[in-house]
Amino acid sequence: MTKYKFEQIPNLLVIPKRFSEVEFDEGTNSDVRQLCNNFIDNFDAYYDQGIAPVLTGPPGLGKSYAAAVMAKQLYYDLKVPVFWADTVTILNRLMDHKDFRSPDYFKLKDLIIKTPIIVLDDFGHMQEFSRSKELFFEIVNSRYASKRPTIMTMNHPLQKPDPETLWEYVANAVGAAVTRRINLMAGDLLLA
Repeated sequence: MTKYKFEQIPNLLVIPKRFSEVEFDEGTNSDVRQLCNNFIDNFDAYYDQGIAPVLTGPPGLGKSYAAAVMAKQLYYDLKVPVFWADTVTILNRLMDHKDFRSPDYFKLKDLIIKTPIIVLDDFGHMQEFSRSKELFFEIVNSRYASKRPTIMTMNHPLQKPDPETLWEYVANAVGAAVTRRINLMAGDLLLA
C-alpha cells in the first residue's frame, strides 16, 4: 500500500481528542453508516478516483462523528495517513501568517494539500473574508486537481433536500466554483 505513503509524516493520524474512541454502534444513523462503510469497503477504487464522502445535514446527525470513525478505520485498518482540519480553524491558522511566503505557511499548506486523506469539518462556517474563501478554494482545487480524496462535513437547515437544492445552498455558502469541485469530489458519496 505504498501509494498512500506521505513522505513528510508517514504515520499521520490527526483527529480531535473527543473522537479518539469513536466507532459505529446501534445508535448510528443507518444512512450515515451505510455510506461510510461503502467508502471504506471500496476505498481503493474511490481513492484512485479522488472521491470521498461529503456529509451534510442538520446539527446532531453525526457527521463529524462518522468522519472520525472513517479516519480511524483508514489509518488503523488500511494504514492511510489522515489529517483532520476544522475548516475555520485551519484557514485562520493559514491566515495568521502575515507573510504568505514563510516556510511555516508552506509547510502547513503542503500538509493540508498533500496528505492522502483529509477531513474538512464544518466547511460551511467560513467567514466572509475574501482571503479565507480564496484559501479554501485553493485547498479544494489543489486536492481536486491531484485526485486526493477529501472527506467533508457541513451543517445545513434544510429538511431532506434534493441534491440540486443542497448544492445551491452550498454554493451560497462557499461559492459556485468550489461547490462544483466538491460535488465532483463527492461522486456518489453524498449524504444530504
